[in-house]
Amino acid sequence: MSMSTSPAMQFPEELHQDVKEWEEDDVQKFLKSNQSSFKLKDEHIQKLREQDVSGETLLEITPEKLKQDCGLTLGAAERIMKIVNRLKEEKGLVQPPTEAVQRSAAEKRKRSEENPEETAKRICDELRHQWPSDSPSTLAQKSNLQGWLGSKNTVPPFLCGRPFHSEPRIPITLLHPVFAQFLDDCEQHDPTPEDNAIVDKLTVDMCNFYDYEAKRARAFRDLMLEYKIPVTPTYIEGTSYSTDGHASVGHYVYLITEANHEMGTGGRDPYIQSGLYHAASVLNLGDQPLKLGLLPCFHIYYNGASIGFAGSILSNKFLLEPLGDILPLYGNPLFAPPLKKSAQVFGALKKAVKRLKEYYEKPDLRPNPMPDPRYPYITCYTPLSEAETNPPPITFRYNDRHPHSPLLFFCEEIESKKTLLVKFVLNYSKEAHLVCAERGCAPMLYGFEKLAGGWHVVVMEYLSPSEHKEPQSSDRIRIRGAMKEHISELHRQGYVHGDIRRSNLLIGPEDSVKLLDFDWAGLIGVAKYPRRVNPMADKLNERPRGAVDGALITVEHDLAMVELL
Repeated sequence: MSMSTSPAMQFPEELHQDVKEWEEDDVQKFLKSNQSSFKLKDEHIQKLREQDVSGETLLEITPEKLKQDCGLTLGAAERIMKIVNRLKEEKGLVQPPTEAVQRSAAEKRKRSEENPEETAKRICDELRHQWPSDSPSTLAQKSNLQGWLGSKNTVPPFLCGRPFHSEPRIPITLLHPVFAQFLDDCEQHDPTPEDNAIVDKLTVDMCNFYDYEAKRARAFRDLMLEYKIPVTPTYIEGTSYSTDGHASVGHYVYLITEANHEMGTGGRDPYIQSGLYHAASVLNLGDQPLKLGLLPCFHIYYNGASIGFAGSILSNKFLLEPLGDILPLYGNPLFAPPLKKSAQVFGALKKAVKRLKEYYEKPDLRPNPMPDPRYPYITCYTPLSEAETNPPPITFRYNDRHPHSPLLFFCEEIESKKTLLVKFVLNYSKEAHLVCAERGCAPMLYGFEKLAGGWHVVVMEYLSPSEHKEPQSSDRIRIRGAMKEHISELHRQGYVHGDIRRSNLLIGPEDSVKLLDFDWAGLIGVAKYPRRVNPMADKLNERPRGAVDGALITVEHDLAMVELL
């Protein structure tokens, strides 16, 4: 839209000339002064206030963040982006250099042609340029972490969950199966006598009060050696950094332990420090060891008698994530459940460490070709076929991530070159999707499989944007009748959907309607709304009353949402 045909931009006199100096209240004043021109509602402006959006944040905001973090509809997000883009034009903050855009597009094409080894090398080179020269023990101090990881406007090269970053990233349980299998084993493993014995000894030795941290670390290493998980307090190869105990195969560190004397002492987080040791190990590798790409590692970190577990891996950033709950090794020895849980977890850890050691020792156990560190480890699916009892798996490759969903990917079958959409979810109703797909009101479902760690992979038809569009306000009346018929049939089959909004619909040729996202769908009387349902949805006429976290999804809710389209 050109400047001449755009609504006039209003600036209250009291606002600072530099948008980056605006406080949260200044952003509110600016948006309210332009509210009528850009057709914003009070609720939309309030949502930005709830997220403490300052001027600097406003300039960096994206449609994805507006929808995911602020809970805005697609239409509201687009209207706010129009204001942001006009604001940048008015203030001369637009970055129009054609050469820069061309360089960016060329760089993206170049990256799409990389093999996984080249990708891993490039990522490591980029991370090295962003990494501080401090040692992990120094960097793990709170004051240093705040300066390095605490910026609101840049995403650091090391993502560990602190502080919170809305940057979408793939969970490590989808980047390597060893982490997901560990979580499954934490729930399913039957403790052995050895598992129970090590927990009994840990509850005695780790509950002691030690004069200094090194004694606690030595006591823990001795018990791990007895449990046949040997770790050595030596230097990580290629660095001058010594850990409280780690295990490696050649260049590759696969287990790191990190001690803190007692909870609240030392001024550093052993969880983060252990991850920084692994990052130092990876970033100091030469190019040759990067043939393994992802380089996964387990971590055991403990504060006094509290112990936790984590995993780290090289993706487009260096990722560190907790795995399971922190275990208290203290308590009443006559109360068995916590002790049994600890024995389960240590048994699961022993299995996981063995798998990871073998992964580095035995090339035949590694995937071939090497996986791309930017995408999930799943690269094939078994087609849903009534014609064949055991159809052969179909291999695919990842092309890109969907701009509006961090776990939805554009993929391509290797042999047929057919484009697919591949989605990873924790909850999904395959049955509800199939009911709608058979009626032609949902994308075809090609594959559906349960994975370790509670994940499911959904492989479905790609609907070309040249033929399928998101409905606009003017389409409401046309699509309501068709949607009511489709949803009524879904109900007759015993299922509810729970999320019938315009953003989950596409209009195709001849006004055909496709319903998307069966993440919330399920059996009538069983399916419930997940956490973080937008609390303002009923006031914005997006959902009926009662559609809140943990409530049953009802037939009446679905029908009401059709009327709200």
